[in-house]
Amino acid sequence: MNPDSNRLEVTQQSGIKGLPDTAAHGYAFGEGIPGWVMQNQNTVIMPDISKEQYLQVDPWAKNLGLRSYAAVPIIVKGQATGIIGMYSLEPNFFQDSNLLIAQLAAQLYGLSVAGLDRQ
Repeated sequence: MNPDSNRLEVTQQSGIKGLPDTAAHGYAFGEGIPGWVMQNQNTVIMPDISKEQYLQVDPWAKNLGLRSYAAVPIIVKGQATGIIGMYSLEPNFFQDSNLLIAQLAAQLYGLSVAGLDRQ
C-alpha cells in the first residue's frame, strides 16, 4: 500500500508475458479483487475468472486468457498492507492446499515489516 496515494500498487510481477501497463495501475482500498482482499483481510480463490459474476475482474486478465486467481493479504500489526496475488492459465488451479506457501510467505513478510518498524 502506497501511503502517499493510499493505493495498492504492483511492486513485483513475474511469469506473465505481455502484461499491459494498465495491469500495474494499482487499486484503491476495496476496489477490484485485490482491494477486496485488503479490505476484508481474507484469502480469495476464484476457480474460473471467465465465469465470475460477483467480483470485478480486470479486463486485461480475461484478454490474456488467465483463468483462475488467488490472493492472500499481507497483514502488519493487524492492518492489511498488501497482497500476494497469483493467476493461472488453468481453471480450478488454486486450492486451499497449494495456497499454503503463499499464506506462509505473506505471514513472514508481514512479520518482517513489523520487525523493521520496531527498530
